[in-house]
Amino acid sequence: MKNIVKIFSFAAALAVAFSCSDLNDYPAFEDSKSFAAFDVTSVSVDENAGTVSIPVTIASVDPKQVALAYNTADGTAKKDVNFKLADESAVLAFDGKTRSMEIVINIVDLAGEYTGDLNFTVSLVKPGNLDLGANSTCTVKISDLDHPLAAILGNYTVSAFDYFGGADAQWAAKFEKDESDVTVVWISGITSSTGTDAVYGNVTIDEETGEFATITIPFGQTIVWNASYNAILVGFKDGGYYAPEGNIVLEKTENGWVNADPEWGWGWLAVSVSSGSIAGWTEAYMPGGVFTKN
Repeated sequence: MKNIVKIFSFAAALAVAFSCSDLNDYPAFEDSKSFAAFDVTSVSVDENAGTVSIPVTIASVDPKQVALAYNTADGTAKKDVNFKLADESAVLAFDGKTRSMEIVINIVDLAGEYTGDLNFTVSLVKPGNLDLGANSTCTVKISDLDHPLAAILGNYTVSAFDYFGGADAQWAAKFEKDESDVTVVWISGITSSTGTDAVYGNVTIDEETGEFATITIPFGQTIVWNASYNAILVGFKDGGYYAPEGNIVLEKTENGWVNADPEWGWGWLAVSVSSGSIAGWTEAYMPGGVFTKN
């Protein structure tokens, strides 16, 4: 609703301006320049949310009385299959007393059916006496909750021994799905300093039990560390030895995902962007690290 606040603030400023004796000292917003627009150009909603509401605001000196139509266009989400209009008239009736209304759309929950994330668009239709702003189309993303890896996605706490810090460390990480490959998970915060930067891992399932078994994270993945250096994920061994090739293999246990390799932990090597030379370690963690789901 930030845009609405800005509009109200702008209207209040206009009121102050018009109360002054010399109107020529202030820029005037002409009502002929009024327009309707979405407050946002995209929204995301879980498939079991029931509804999604998309705010629409008319930017004007005074509220307008206008019938503002809208329509939808199918993307990967189909009307009447994945979503339905709550108001089949597809018209917002502004009564001249308010600047903002919401388009409400019902989301169809296909529980237990994996479809992948779906999307569609909603567009405003220009009425005869009112222009449309730049934000006249909004994309709606329906997040599928039936992903095969849904049980392991989410927020984690990582516990590992920090080699350079000389003590146990804890930090937050997150497992997220890949948009196209259901066997891949993206892990942001694989070390304490990488934040939202992510590396990928391949998930395997035990054929006998049907349970998740391992996540294999290849070494050699690169992130941007700062303007001068990139960082390469490598295996780390006590004494500063590193393995540029290979993998971290996290094994599923009752305590979480554990790096059970008795010799190799993991860390980052800083590499100069300009020369490609290795500048040194950025972080390093010893074997035995555990990723525990929150």
